[in-house]
Amino acid sequence: HKITEMVIRSEHIHLMHAGPTLVSASLSRRFRILGGRRVIRNITSKCVTCRKVAAKPKPPIHGQLPADRVNPGSVFDRVGIDYAGPVMVKYGPVRKPKFTKGYIATFVCLSTKAVHLELVSDLTTSAFIATLRRFIGRRGVPKTIWSDHGSNFVGAKGEIAKLLKDEKSIFNITGFCTSHNIEWKFIPERTPHFGGLWEAAVKSLKLHLKKVLGEAKLNFEEFTTVLVQVEACLNSRPLTPIPEASDTLEVLTPGHFLIGRPITALPDESDTQMVGPLR
Repeated sequence: HKITEMVIRSEHIHLMHAGPTLVSASLSRRFRILGGRRVIRNITSKCVTCRKVAAKPKPPIHGQLPADRVNPGSVFDRVGIDYAGPVMVKYGPVRKPKFTKGYIATFVCLSTKAVHLELVSDLTTSAFIATLRRFIGRRGVPKTIWSDHGSNFVGAKGEIAKLLKDEKSIFNITGFCTSHNIEWKFIPERTPHFGGLWEAAVKSLKLHLKKVLGEAKLNFEEFTTVLVQVEACLNSRPLTPIPEASDTLEVLTPGHFLIGRPITALPDESDTQMVGPLR
């Protein structure tokens, strides 16, 4: 009714453009409005002053994803690399150990979001090339590598270019430049949002380490073990939102692309029975 609308609008203004909950509670002391909650919400939502204050700018149109993010390929065929740290690594005897800085190299598959973590002793180019060799020895040779403009990455690109041109050096490299050429790409300078995929992986990595380690200091072997366990957790996370009725459904994880199931999942019982030797 018109009078009901006027009463609600007057109370809304009297309460300094309060929301429907406060307006409903205030009017319920004097009136009983049938379907009041729905009517009050409908009237307050049409308030010009409230709509002006609550207005939000129109979100910008997002650009297209890079081709490496959407083109199909094998796991770690196109990867992004970033460094996390520094972290303190313990060396020496138990009673009087020495602590040095270490770094965590984070490799992220651009298509499946699979993660590979490596502990690095320093930020030199030689240490990064050794890390890249370990990565390739276990994950295969990537076609494309994306990174920011870190000095160690730029140096590594130059070293790989020299090694690919030098015939004598080719025989000293195992895995990644004997018969394959790795294309190295850099995101634009001062644009960290271009590397949001590996920045998110670094954020998740740090979150796990803060909760698990706290203030504990580990040696190189212990830290490597923890990183492998964190890597298993990151590769077992769902890639898509889990529906509510998902009791019989298995979510898709990066581990499915690596071993056919989540890394942290227990092995399935085999339905096949052991058969004895034929006689």
